Amino acid sequence: MQWCSAYSAVKSNEALNLLAVSASCPNCGAELPLPPRSARLQACAYCQTTLIVNKGDISAEGTSGQIHVGEALLSIGDRFVLAFGKYEVLGRAQYSYGRGVWDEFWVVRTDIATSDETYWLSVDEGDVVIQRQIDSEGMSVKREKADHEWAKTSGKKSFDDADARFLEPGDRIYLEEHEYLVTEVEKATCLGFEGSWPEDIAIGQTYLYVNAEAKGGLLLSCEIDDERDLEPDWFMGRWYSPFDVERGT
Repeated sequence: MQWCSAYSAVKSNEALNLLAVSASCPNCGAELPLPPRSARLQACAYCQTTLIVNKGDISAEGTSGQIHVGEALLSIGDRFVLAFGKYEVLGRAQYSYGRGVWDEFWVVRTDIATSDETYWLSVDEGDVVIQRQIDSEGMSVKREKADHEWAKTSGKKSFDDADARFLEPGDRIYLEEHEYLVTEVEKATCLGFEGSWPEDIAIGQTYLYVNAEAKGGLLLSCEIDDERDLEPDWFMGRWYSPFDVERGT
């Protein structure tokens, strides 16, 4: 692993919570934009190298993959307003799920300086959903198939994250006052990413994802790395029209 310590102190951007450093790519030498403080990975736009950001150092590790060329709703650095919130795009990843691809953007709130929440905006076949990461505390589930090995009763039961991989379309998840119907359980493969990313991402890795919908366009999603993943990631948000995204504000 090659390390680069070509960081120099610069004035930090408080609005985006950027690292107070500048850097060059250890693979090709290209100048890199300032990564956010919460960034784990940075993609070099010139040589497509995945760069690991770690406490003022940056190292090269593998490739950032190849994103399909085409017109995207948003680009790295774009600012937009959606549902009374103001955001800026920090990173973009692309996933293939067999019948197509979707774009997933890591976005940060620019109107809440102290917000530590992670937000994601996904664009799939023209539809837009913005979600924030949550935990599964307080969830319960009701199986469509009552004879399933982990749900012998037709009633609701407390939800265990380890059971997420057994969810099937038709199951119902209860969270707060909402009832979510599981509508999709599929696999997706990461094709690549650009910009910054707040967590490790493996190009070519296949993930299991679950989508469950509730009234009012609400969406509850789960991402499971593999069969050994007993702590999957959960996300909650709402569907919008792409025309609801007001760019350049």
